[in-house]
Amino acid sequence: MISTIKNIDTVGFIYCKNDTLTTIEMCELLMKNCLVPYEKLYCNGIHLKALEDSEKYNVFIKDFTRATD
Repeated sequence: MISTIKNIDTVGFIYCKNDTLTTIEMCELLMKNCLVPYEKLYCNGIHLKALEDSEKYNVFIKDFTRATD
C-alpha cells in the first residue's frame, strides 16, 4: 500500500495518458494517498509505451535521479 511507504525522499509516477490497464485515475489515487513527496509524468500512448515519448521520459528520469542523489 502506497500509504505505508516511508523513509524515502521521493516517489516517481510515470503513466501513459491512453493506458486502459493502469489509468491516470489510478495514478491520481496513488498520489492522493502517498505520504512522501512525489513527481509525476504523464506520457502519450498506451500501457508500457512511455519510452515512445522519449524526450519527456528521458528528461524526467534524468531530473528525478539527479534530485534523489
